[in-house]
Amino acid sequence: MDRSAVALASVLAAAAPGAGAQDQDGAFQPFEYDPSLKLMQVAAESLAQNTQGRYGIMGMDFRRRTNFVYSEGGFFDCGSFQLLPAACSFWLSTGPAGAILEFGPDSLIAEVWSGDSAATEALALGLGRSVLERWLRSGGMLGTTLSDAPSGLPYVTCVWDCMVMLALADSRLEGSSVPRLGSGDFDSLLAEYALPGTTVWGATSITSGSCRAAVAAHLPGGRRIGLVFFADSLESESLAVERLRLLSAVMLTSVLHPPGFDQ
Repeated sequence: MDRSAVALASVLAAAAPGAGAQDQDGAFQPFEYDPSLKLMQVAAESLAQNTQGRYGIMGMDFRRRTNFVYSEGGFFDCGSFQLLPAACSFWLSTGPAGAILEFGPDSLIAEVWSGDSAATEALALGLGRSVLERWLRSGGMLGTTLSDAPSGLPYVTCVWDCMVMLALADSRLEGSSVPRLGSGDFDSLLAEYALPGTTVWGATSITSGSCRAAVAAHLPGGRRIGLVFFADSLESESLAVERLRLLSAVMLTSVLHPPGFDQ
């Protein structure tokens, strides 16, 4: 196993679901749920049960390893959603192999995270099917398959695999030379709801009636929370945006009904 694979395995072990840990006396102590994570789960279940749409929603505390999953149908067609090529290239370029091989210029990787479709296709084709599939296999992301298409490398995946992609990229964020990851989609959320010192980044793709989003928040006190939000068959694009904003606001505030959202 090469050094990148070993590093990948260690991050995945940290991201795997955990029920608890031993204290200094050897006694088993269950992990406490982060307050944001617990309320995100309540909000996610309420959305899924009381609104039109097909949802796949997952939240994870990257530090404590606790998580929740709410998914209807399991797999989602992600088309050219930038998360897979962006996370793969970012992970590889910031690891040991990145000092020898180029997996995409920093500027191109940043453009892909921001949602530039042309940059996403160029990066995916530059990486190639074999590199992406090998990275998926090495990370245990076996619920993701690349589709055959005349252009780009569209894929079908599940919320768990996308959370792993997000967690892997997040683990390499500090000290990276890649410019700010993600678009300005979360700037207004930060301005309205975030405490000083909070960072939000991620990838979003929202079209009429559907949403693909993977969002990470670095919160005060060293808390790191991830959110994957997939939705299809929504009434409109504006509702897709609103529901993603609601879950993101709950993540930032640890409040079930943040100001500005209908209760």
